[in-house]
Amino acid sequence: MKKNLLKGMVILGGLGISAGLAASYVDDAAELIVNQELAEKDLVKDFSSKEVAEVKEKVKELKLKNLREQKKRAEEEKERNKRLEELKKKEAGKSSILMDDLERKVNNRFARLESRVSSLEKNKNKAAAAQSKSTNNKVTTSVSKKVSKKEAIDLILRGKLGDGPERIEKLKKLGFTDSEVKEIQKNVTKIINENQIKTDLN
Repeated sequence: MKKNLLKGMVILGGLGISAGLAASYVDDAAELIVNQELAEKDLVKDFSSKEVAEVKEKVKELKLKNLREQKKRAEEEKERNKRLEELKKKEAGKSSILMDDLERKVNNRFARLESRVSSLEKNKNKAAAAQSKSTNNKVTTSVSKKVSKKEAIDLILRGKLGDGPERIEKLKKLGFTDSEVKEIQKNVTKIINENQIKTDLN
């Protein structure tokens, strides 16, 4: 009779229930209450106090089971996020070490180049003070190059040779001809443009 009462309550409430679930009205009622498809007060009308107590106990069990499942899923998600974070830190650490090593090597290389250029500029300034402009130009073009084109480009990118006329004058003092100066300038512009494209893509 209790099974039929529960079945009737569910139907009247616009809810569906299978024949299998009807076999245990206590379990059925508990599941409906947990799913908020049925209120406990509705059971009081048709079930004994003992049966209502059984339903309430079953409701507690189901809620506890649901909470445990939610907790388990939350812990799994937390552990997954933890592993991902550790992986990110590990990869970031590797990148940092590589970048630090690369930066150290580059800085050492430029420090040596700066020292060489500084020494050359001092010598050239002394010679320029004792000679006329025309004589100085002849001497400059005849002086053998003290740095390679690649090293000159590196110095320009570091901002050590100035800009515009100042840069051209310093390149000439380093022994480069007008055509070589233009070639160096062209390569510098190309490198800057390529780096800008890479930055935009990233």
